[in-house]
Amino acid sequence: MDNKIMQQILGILIPEEILEDFEIVDIEEKADERVFHMREKEERKPEVGEELLKDGYMRAKEVVHYSSGMKRCTIRLERRRWVSKADRKRFYYNQYSYTEEGCKVTRQFASFLKEIDGERPV
Repeated sequence: MDNKIMQQILGILIPEEILEDFEIVDIEEKADERVFHMREKEERKPEVGEELLKDGYMRAKEVVHYSSGMKRCTIRLERRRWVSKADRKRFYYNQYSYTEEGCKVTRQFASFLKEIDGERPV
């Protein structure tokens, strides 16, 4: 299958902003949920002005997104941790903001829910 078509399909399932920073490493199908396991792309090294070395991964963060087939869709994000080559006590990692303030759902899903809630009769 054409790579462009695959990217379009992924863009339907996962917000484009997440796909820019993370890549899918596994998809877990459950009876009522689909879990996308994603890892931060290696080229997303923090720009801190010193040489960094890979130092494993941070604890995964989970965000909820809508999915086709009326299944809950969980996106499990693993961010890389980096350590300073000069001082092994200094750690760095990227911070991302894919969710609405105070909740674990993606911005797109939150917008969708707000639209539905706004159309409800009082």
